Amino acid sequence: MPSEQAAAQPRTASPNILKPDTHGQASYAGLIFSRDGRRLFLSNVQGSVKVFAIDAGGVVKPSHSIPLPPANAPRRPEEIPAGLALSPDGRRLYVCANLSNQLLEIDPVSGKVLRAFPVGSRRTMSCS
Repeated sequence: MPSEQAAAQPRTASPNILKPDTHGQASYAGLIFSRDGRRLFLSNVQGSVKVFAIDAGGVVKPSHSIPLPPANAPRRPEEIPAGLALSPDGRRLYVCANLSNQLLEIDPVSGKVLRAFPVGSRRTMSCS
């Protein structure tokens, strides 16, 4: 997995840039390919989205990590990203932030959170 320390996409592709993250854990429903098939995004329960590059031969290699803002939940500071989606043009990554009950809009190249939409919790919603 790409290291949590690698928040920005490297300028050059080299196995020496990143150290593998042996503690990363996949999150449910968080695996998508870019439309062009050159990138793979994977939710990580340690508070990030892992990004992998896919070459023309189909070989997948770690690229970088996109750190998410802290959830600051009562028992856990790290966010748990759940579902992922890309905009049709691939210029926006949408992440369901499970613990903070937000939808995050992220620039997938810079990793910058552009907007956060509070969506609430099912437990607090009423059907009356």
